[in-house]
Amino acid sequence: MLNAVHDAVQGALAIVSGRPLAELDHFIDLPHVPMAGQHGLEWRDAFGCVSRMPRLSLSPHIVQAARQWAADRPGTLVEVKDFSVALHVRAVPALMPDALEIGRQLVASDPSRLMLQPGSFVVEIRCRGGDKGDIVNRLLRDRPFLGRRPVFIGDDLTDEHGFAAASRGGGFGILVGGDRETGARHRLPGPAAVKAWLRPLAGVAA
Repeated sequence: MLNAVHDAVQGALAIVSGRPLAELDHFIDLPHVPMAGQHGLEWRDAFGCVSRMPRLSLSPHIVQAARQWAADRPGTLVEVKDFSVALHVRAVPALMPDALEIGRQLVASDPSRLMLQPGSFVVEIRCRGGDKGDIVNRLLRDRPFLGRRPVFIGDDLTDEHGFAAASRGGGFGILVGGDRETGARHRLPGPAAVKAWLRPLAGVAA
């Protein structure tokens, strides 16, 4: 369906995620589709050129502290990326305040280089340098997105930057999931509804 949508909009479809590009390619085998990973800190454009934010790295002591925090709290999970480390608490949601607190402490150790990025049952300590809204702005400055009306679909708190960028670009955001305070203009209840919304554009029968 994504491939069909890509063709229907003359290539103006992009995947924007907090996951690294390598993981996106593993899950979504569409190398011709523009993709941005790690909240826009790395991206591949419509011509296949890969770029990364320069001079960014995560200090080893930040990774070690995050791993120790998780080791002391069964059910939590640490995900280490190139530019960030994420503390996942979906299995133990009561630990979200604890994860936020350790995240704030780690960011405070190097506030000029680090920032806190909370999400749905996840707290990410990441290098400064961009967000999903920034990558939307970047995409809109180049073909095949130049002059297009952006529509950003997402379900996480980190997608709010994308919703805002889409609105500034003359488009809108679509929040997927339960009702909450959001900058998105529209809402769909879940993934199945997103697929149903995309089917006419993709030319796929219901």
